[in-house]
Amino acid sequence: MKPVVLKSFLLSKFSELVHGISTRISSVNDFNLGNNANCKNEEIKRNREIFFDTLGIDKDRVVYQQQVHSDKFTIVEKPELIQENDALITSQKNLFLVVTIADCIPILFYDKTNQIAGVIHSGWRGTYNQIVKKTINYAISNLSLDRENTFFYFGPSICSECFEVDEDVATLFKSKFVKKKEKKFTVNLTEINLQYLLELGIKSSNIQISHLCTYELEKLFHSYRRDKEKSGRMLGVIGIK
Repeated sequence: MKPVVLKSFLLSKFSELVHGISTRISSVNDFNLGNNANCKNEEIKRNREIFFDTLGIDKDRVVYQQQVHSDKFTIVEKPELIQENDALITSQKNLFLVVTIADCIPILFYDKTNQIAGVIHSGWRGTYNQIVKKTINYAISNLSLDRENTFFYFGPSICSECFEVDEDVATLFKSKFVKKKEKKFTVNLTEINLQYLLELGIKSSNIQISHLCTYELEKLFHSYRRDKEKSGRMLGVIGIK
């Protein structure tokens, strides 16, 4: 059985674009694509090959990043591993950008006018540090990103009801994005990142948001919050053929 790969209806409109987000559903048990203690490196390597082959991607044309929950982004032009980074941008053809997923928001985007593709990893630290706003603002100012014709896909992530934090984290965000939940608080990271894009002039009709929760849907997604050190990882990928 081929792995189940999720796609955005917005991004699927562009025949020159390849994109997808993996799930746990595959002939391979749990289909872990991330480097962690629960899976041998050989198994992860093979799982990644299966995932990329499903999308028709050459595994040797992939850009990975060592995600550190920062506001750092990089313009990439060749396959490599970018250290300490949480967003990738490219205009190179046949180069595929990867974001690792286990609860934080994976954001895939594509400017059809200039043929610029990118991925962003935004957890609560990245959201607080405005990685989405900084990355897209840079692309607008320095790469002439076309706001009218750039499309965004917020992939599956932990939903606001399941994302419980203590008061020290909750107070970092505006009160309209925070709710009290017994002795904890919840923060709507998706709405905050959406607001960043709207403030930059991105149209809401150019933004698709998945409402699938990685924490709740145990059979479909890996979740670090749910499974801790036993959690696997999904991958999101985007690139221009």
